[in-house]
Amino acid sequence: NLSYIKLAGEDKKYVTKKEFAGIYDRIIGKSEDEIAQQLDIPQTHASLVTPGLMLFARLFAFTDAKRLWMPDVKLGDGLAVDYAQKSRLIKLKHNFNDDILSATRQIAERYQCNVPHTRFVEKAALGIFDAMKKLHGLGERERLILQLAAIMHDSGKFVSLMYPSEAGYDIIMASEIIGISHEERETVAKIIKYNTRDFDYRQMNLTQSKLTAMLRLANALDRSHKQKMSDLKISLEGDELIIATSTYEDITLEYGLFKEKTELFEEIYGVRPVLRQRKSTR
Repeated sequence: NLSYIKLAGEDKKYVTKKEFAGIYDRIIGKSEDEIAQQLDIPQTHASLVTPGLMLFARLFAFTDAKRLWMPDVKLGDGLAVDYAQKSRLIKLKHNFNDDILSATRQIAERYQCNVPHTRFVEKAALGIFDAMKKLHGLGERERLILQLAAIMHDSGKFVSLMYPSEAGYDIIMASEIIGISHEERETVAKIIKYNTRDFDYRQMNLTQSKLTAMLRLANALDRSHKQKMSDLKISLEGDELIIATSTYEDITLEYGLFKEKTELFEEIYGVRPVLRQRKSTR
């Protein structure tokens, strides 16, 4: 907690890059006893100062930040808020999912993902998820995981056109997406890996299989990467998932791949996806 450190003799909540460099040089290399004595803090807290300084030094090195803000919050405060939110004792105004999505879109941009295509697949995948809500038994967190997979599903092509699924898996596992756990990141990676590869869903986690089936179906709707379908309307009617589109485009390619991708979906959910085209007028 850098709030222990007296910054240039002033009581303020931020430190400039130059001031931080002076603090870093003054503290790094000292023992915990020396740090505790110099900063007049408990020795138990002194053990955290050096790792904290090293972390913030890396932040300055990797960003173009000119100063570092230090709020009056500690790890314990964050844990208390997290517990209260999960227990529904409080409701936070800020939507942290937006931060996760923003970070993921930045990673997708780095790997030159086709934005129009991924936006289409993202919207279609979420439409399928919402339409199947009564059957899949998944919650908002799983919906977010599916959305992240849709955003990143094409990333592997940047590394390998021959093995894009495996490359996509490796990219996700090597990327630190703040806001999701290691287990959730692995789920995103596996959904991407099996988006185009054959696999035995019975050997996978059930949640992963359910989300993979949704992404495969959504991806098939834009096989040409030309976003031919407009105003997708997705609804569950009995034992059929109706995906209706109004377009004057030729979607023969999408029809063909769609039929290939329905088998897994039908086997997992017991619901047959049906693609219907209602011709629109120009």
